[in-house]
Amino acid sequence: MMQFGEKHLAANQGARIGKRGGPAMESNNINTAAEEFILKCAQDELNSSIEVGELRLRYQPQINMGNGKISGVEALIQWAHPEFGIVSHSALAALIGGTAMEKVVSEWAVRQACANLRSMSRLGLPAIHTTIRLSARQLMSQNLAGCVRESLLETGIQPEKIEFGVAESMLLGNYQAMAPALQKLADTGVGIAIRDFGSDRSGLSYPKHLPVTAIWIDCPFFWRFANERDAAEIVISVKSLAENLGLNVVAWGVERASQMMLLYNEGCDVMQGNYLCRPLQIDPFTDLVKQIGSTTQSISHGRLNS
Repeated sequence: MMQFGEKHLAANQGARIGKRGGPAMESNNINTAAEEFILKCAQDELNSSIEVGELRLRYQPQINMGNGKISGVEALIQWAHPEFGIVSHSALAALIGGTAMEKVVSEWAVRQACANLRSMSRLGLPAIHTTIRLSARQLMSQNLAGCVRESLLETGIQPEKIEFGVAESMLLGNYQAMAPALQKLADTGVGIAIRDFGSDRSGLSYPKHLPVTAIWIDCPFFWRFANERDAAEIVISVKSLAENLGLNVVAWGVERASQMMLLYNEGCDVMQGNYLCRPLQIDPFTDLVKQIGSTTQSISHGRLNS
């Protein structure tokens, strides 16, 4: 079964998807009308997929390397398409970007994340601090805060257990426009994290003007353009800023042992990335929480899975 890749879902690069029960359509040089038709078919399918349970959350843990425990988790949306297989979070974002489906999918993710936390709580497990990504359109949705309040009330999950991650690129040069929407969301009691933080070092001071609770260091970006010494300096400056503002820090996108050790040596304890643990379905993630919660062995300086 093939996987949908981002290139297949971005219409301006060509698309491949068919209506359920009908033939697939494929094109590398399709006109605008065809692009719109293909994307509409995909979005119609996605809308019905929510009703039949094809959307799911995958969980990538954030590990506190000081004690080897799970300190949080990022919930990534996945579409299990019956014909084309798994549509990843990034590919799904490319498909629905700029459409009304962004709002629908984000509200589904909020409800599902809260429901999964409630299920884990009923098993006697702790409620894990859960982060959900938001696009600019999702953040600006008038219904998001109401959906959050309803989901928290329905499930009994404490608001501080939910966090929303917004990309730094959404905020740079425009954080004043985004501030009211962020504040409305923060007023529900949930946390706000700035993802991919530090990619523009000229704007490191803006978080103090926003209701932010955490910043995520973008490890892939730093290691792509910086040597080890420069990467260490960036980590130190970001961590210092976070401490001054009373914010939590997560090193996101850890892919190698050398990255993990540099971050740990510079005092960045909480990390997330495929080197430590790949995203898991809810059942394996629940099993992992049970395992870590019942063991006295530390997992620091090592991987949880391969």
